[in-house]
Amino acid sequence: MELSPELIRSMIVRIGDQPLPNRVELAEIFGVTERTILDWTREGMPAVVLNQRGSGNEYPLQDCVIWLLSREFDRLTRETPKDRDYRLAGDMKELVLAEKMGLLAPAAEYEKAWTRNLMACRAELLNLGPRLAARLTAVLGVHVEEDPIIEEVEKALLKLSLTVAADDESDDEELAYESESEV
Repeated sequence: MELSPELIRSMIVRIGDQPLPNRVELAEIFGVTERTILDWTREGMPAVVLNQRGSGNEYPLQDCVIWLLSREFDRLTRETPKDRDYRLAGDMKELVLAEKMGLLAPAAEYEKAWTRNLMACRAELLNLGPRLAARLTAVLGVHVEEDPIIEEVEKALLKLSLTVAADDESDDEELAYESESEV
């Protein structure tokens, strides 16, 4: 059913202070068949069920109009599988274009660069002991041993590597939890 502005206006004008319409009257007000009113009632349209044998339902018109508008709004805003496919295809095209424009790069490239940089930092820190000991000896005029400096650098590197390993494990646990909750 197409809800045109004219149909909505005519429904609202007819509401007034009228007694509750029955199925036949409601079908006439909405311009649909009695069968459609029955179907909508089964779908949840508000109805007052009369307990008298042989009497039909009565319908609170304002509530029915609100229900019908809400139903139509939901139908129009719901993403269909086809809509989702189109949206995902568009998203993929945008990603490909962004990558071609150099705005994105594969994660593997960043991982390689980070690994190279981290290894260079590690090597630089491990070489810090002899250089720092020599510099301190020259500045202070007292012999400074490099072994304690190297030990402290190694402790710091170990602590950093354990922190990274713990982060990786928690990431793995989060991924596992997300995978389980999607099933």
